[in-house]
Amino acid sequence: MSEKTDLVHEVGGILLRRANAEGDEWDYAGWVFEPTDGQSYGGEIFRYYGRERRLISLGTDQRTAAQAFLRFRALSTGEDGEPWIKCLLAIRRRDKALKMFFEFEDPKRWKLTSANVDQGREILLGEAFPEVKDG
Repeated sequence: MSEKTDLVHEVGGILLRRANAEGDEWDYAGWVFEPTDGQSYGGEIFRYYGRERRLISLGTDQRTAAQAFLRFRALSTGEDGEPWIKCLLAIRRRDKALKMFFEFEDPKRWKLTSANVDQGREILLGEAFPEVKDG
């Protein structure tokens, strides 16, 4: 496998393990990863059960996962050589499907606000798993 594939598996494995460790049921989990510079990052780590969104703590895995994500970003640039500004990693629990999407221009993509939080599931997961738009 390539280094990029290994890094995706590392981050995805941590997210899957931590979502399962939370103890509650869940259907989907995800991470909107937003690097702020070469060392820092922001974003949201979440899971959904039905329409209910809960945040996930990566606990002691936080640093390892973030470093893997930052390394992945350094290896995956756009056609112009510029790195992406946001990445959405989403996992569907029933079949462990993992999908990733990248944003190179719009910092508001996948951003939940008080005006759109009711559509959060569709905003965060609809592109990766279209079935969430149906129910």
